Amino acid sequence: MERPVEFRFYAPICVYMGTRLTDFHSVLSQDLAERYAFTELAGTLIVENLETFHVEAAGSRDRLVLWGGGWKAVLLRSLECVLPRPILYWGDIDKEGYEIYGQLKSFVTDISPTLMDRPTIEGHLDFAIQKEPFFGPFRSAYELQAEYQEISQRGICIEQEKIHLRP
Repeated sequence: MERPVEFRFYAPICVYMGTRLTDFHSVLSQDLAERYAFTELAGTLIVENLETFHVEAAGSRDRLVLWGGGWKAVLLRSLECVLPRPILYWGDIDKEGYEIYGQLKSFVTDISPTLMDRPTIEGHLDFAIQKEPFFGPFRSAYELQAEYQEISQRGICIEQEKIHLRP
């Protein structure tokens, strides 16, 4: 039997099988989703990297923080209905980070990016590392298309751990 895909999460408040819990770390999967209620939370933040997950979980007071784990995040399709709105996605500022966002946006139509915009890029170029430039074909990154194509063509990567702003 294949084990279901699990996503690590932190919830400052949640209800699990009728019991209200605070400061709660656990995993969310399709077979467990109906046991949780996140109705008291003001939204969801999906992050790409584990280090950022720990930092955001430590600072969260009112939203669900979910570790997307890179491309694994696209498997959230079966769980997005239980995530409190609004849903924000914060990935690395690199080709893959924008592509993951674009793939999520294709089925979580109300998801919004955070800290992946031009001002964030420009404010953190000192932390950029060079990757191999990519010139297409490009996937859809919706409202971040211009940033995605520029970052890809320049071969820029700014890891989210280097961005010391809060979404």
